Amino acid sequence: MAQPVVSFVIKRLLIEEVVLLSGVTEQVQQMLTEMKRMECFLNEADARQIEDELVRNWVAEFRKLANDEEDVIDYYIYKVASRRRGGIPAFLKSTNTLVEELKKKERQLCVVSIVGIGGLGKTTLAKKVYNHRRVKRHFHCHAWACMSQKFKRRAVLHQISKQFGYKVEQSIEENDIVEGLRKFMENKRYFLVLDDIWNEDAWAILKPALPNGKSGSKVLFTTRFMNVAVAADPRCLHFEPRLLSEVESWELLRKKVLLQDTDRNCSPYLVKLGKKMVEKCGGLPLAVGVLRGLLARKMTLYDWEIINKSLMPQLSDSVNGVLALSYNNLPYY
Repeated sequence: MAQPVVSFVIKRLLIEEVVLLSGVTEQVQQMLTEMKRMECFLNEADARQIEDELVRNWVAEFRKLANDEEDVIDYYIYKVASRRRGGIPAFLKSTNTLVEELKKKERQLCVVSIVGIGGLGKTTLAKKVYNHRRVKRHFHCHAWACMSQKFKRRAVLHQISKQFGYKVEQSIEENDIVEGLRKFMENKRYFLVLDDIWNEDAWAILKPALPNGKSGSKVLFTTRFMNVAVAADPRCLHFEPRLLSEVESWELLRKKVLLQDTDRNCSPYLVKLGKKMVEKCGGLPLAVGVLRGLLARKMTLYDWEIINKSLMPQLSDSVNGVLALSYNNLPYY
């Protein structure tokens, strides 16, 4: 179908990236026009359900051209973002690194991991990769399972099976689910995300249900522990997202709360206090995000001073401190 190929990028360019493309060059504008025409043509071709093999092959080549132009647009977005906004290129680079790793075609099942402390944005990055159009096109089927310290294998197997398209009866034995899912997935190139996996045993009891599959099948972990990632697969990428710098953290806060691109048009008192609070966030994206939400509702210097005083003891304990801060500052109803 043409729709996922062309419409997605047009909507993304016109809605999500409108700011980045405000100074778009004439060549890129022409490419956008061409892609709109491609969308119309491919929609018409799909509607007619063409049976002639020669024409079908030609349409397939046309669709490939649309994908190639989409890649060029993505590269343009990256280059513009690199010049204009510091935080975005780093996130795009992280996403692209993981996407390229997932597209490699190893013969054996490969377990890629995103590793880091709580609040670093591992799940956010995994979701970005999971929903990436190149990943969607590369794999035959996809599944996402949320893990925990006390997960139940049967529940996770049901969750994975349903997303992969393997029907499981409620009465079936757990070992039969393992064997059935393994056989079902043998000839498929699949992609599975196990979000927030805590220990080596968790992977050990799920692995028997997952065959090597077709060349290039992948599992993606998010985990706080490097030993879990290494034990699962010492060969594949163990990606560690970096913390935000104080400059990046302050830019995010200033743009979202004060709605300013520079400090010049901001109150010097708020700038000074804001930078103090950002420093206490320690570069954790989750901490900056929670702080941003709190300050957005409190725009006076007095309010900011109150928030600043509450940060010192609560952000020192990583995620627990961040969540406590957010809870303690909920509005009363």
